[in-house]
Amino acid sequence: MTLPICCDDTQHKEIDYDNIDHPLGCYTGIGSLTMRKLLMFFVLLFCHELVAQDPNHGIDIRAELIWVESSADDHRLMFSQLSAGEWSDPLTLYASENYISSPTISTDLTHNKLIVWSEQYDNSSILMSSRRVSSDTLWLPAEKINDFKAENLGSSIVIDSLNRHWVFWSSNFEGLDDIYYSRQEGAKWSPPKRVHATNKVPDIQPIASLNQDLNVVVDWNTYDLQTGQYLTVQQVFKIDNSSKNRYKSSLSNIQEESISDVKIPVFLPRDSSVVLHFPNNQIKQSIRLYLNR
Repeated sequence: MTLPICCDDTQHKEIDYDNIDHPLGCYTGIGSLTMRKLLMFFVLLFCHELVAQDPNHGIDIRAELIWVESSADDHRLMFSQLSAGEWSDPLTLYASENYISSPTISTDLTHNKLIVWSEQYDNSSILMSSRRVSSDTLWLPAEKINDFKAENLGSSIVIDSLNRHWVFWSSNFEGLDDIYYSRQEGAKWSPPKRVHATNKVPDIQPIASLNQDLNVVVDWNTYDLQTGQYLTVQQVFKIDNSSKNRYKSSLSNIQEESISDVKIPVFLPRDSSVVLHFPNNQIKQSIRLYLNR
């Protein structure tokens, strides 16, 4: 009789119960068949607990990369993970005939992943998303975050202390570019809301993060008419202190990994935009890089 060990994600090992000595059975008088069933129960119990405690099945993912590779009629979201000092071979997460841009990625407190990107449909760039739960290796089918009939670009994601995804992006839905956000509410997304008051200048390039008090922060560039330049401004979304039960204390930048901690792989395309993602970070998980080499 053999039983696969379910804890190993890369290969299936087998236990041959017919060739195992059962010292416990010698002392208790338990028959070999009963003993095999007992051992089977403990093996399954151990495997279930191990998988539940380690959603990555023992694989320590230190960093991830997501980027777009395009040809005339084929556009692909590409993905690679850094583990044990080595980047994995590039993997296609999503492919479309439509133009794709501005991908980003996040990992929540239970190791579920979310990718968001902009995809061109007719005269609009629609904000799209896909999820991968921690217990699975497959990404769920792509779905729209909203139905804004406009240019929706430059998305940025942050996870709050209640394990909710916040997605920020720029959209010209009402004319000039403004910064909008949508928050995960259960299995759905909240209706898009503008971050700032109405104005007569473009607002672009949001960057979302948590501050050390666990509040959601978004920085973006707004055009200043007096100086004729873009200036960085900030909006803070305060989270109820009584609800901050996911963290034991305030966060510190010292705990965060940064681009200086990893080596960017050479297989990335030239003159491209890529997102470097640190799944274990909490303040700021993703950094958009512009490669010029």
